Amino acid sequence: MKREPPPTLEQLAEVVRHVDLDRLKNRLIGKQLLELEHCLVEVLGQLTDDFRATRECTDDIARYAMEATDGGNFLSAYNDYMRERGSLAKNYANFSPTGRYFQSLLDRLNNVEDKQARENKPVTVTHARMLAALIVRQLAIMTNYSLGRNEKLDKLWEHWTTSRRPA
Repeated sequence: MKREPPPTLEQLAEVVRHVDLDRLKNRLIGKQLLELEHCLVEVLGQLTDDFRATRECTDDIARYAMEATDGGNFLSAYNDYMRERGSLAKNYANFSPTGRYFQSLLDRLNNVEDKQARENKPVTVTHARMLAALIVRQLAIMTNYSLGRNEKLDKLWEHWTTSRRPA
């Protein structure tokens, strides 16, 4: 049996964008809400996998940089390290288009859930709201990681850049 490749975040976001949240009223528990929840689970899984893979890659590059015995190798590895971390922030940071989209989705789901509760109607979007909150939290974790500092590499950067200057 042939397995399809997992959808990209862009494909999932496209599906999520077409879900009409105005129709998530009363007791809607149909296909549209299930489709939204499945998409959100896929997005959360994809984000987690991307973050894990990026962390593994950046950790390997950082280790290579720390083990460098000359300035050229260190600077090359350091630049690769910074590029990897920067790509994570650019694509998935909570201030990126992806991050803003999912924060907006979470806000909309919060409003729908509050309205359903205020009107004493069955709340149907709680699961979708929790998934959206997990996605927003994962994006915040990814942002903190990509914008954070590695003190050991920073000290090595200082060492290699000051030792290369002519006296």
